Amino acid sequence: MSCPGEAIARIKEGVESLGKLAELAEGAEKEGKRAEYSGYLFQICTVGTALADFAGLRAEAIQAGEG
Repeated sequence: MSCPGEAIARIKEGVESLGKLAELAEGAEKEGKRAEYSGYLFQICTVGTALADFAGLRAEAIQAGEG
């Protein structure tokens, strides 16, 4: 990361994306669009996993004195 706040900014963006996906999933569920609903849930899992991996790697780098 080039600056200290960049990691947090990227995490915030990811969390915002999760919120948008959750809203889309909720709408699809209410409309009975099961395939779309399922797709949004998978996207939520993917983004959530990526965020967790990113945060974990950043934490490890900081602990190792690299960030």
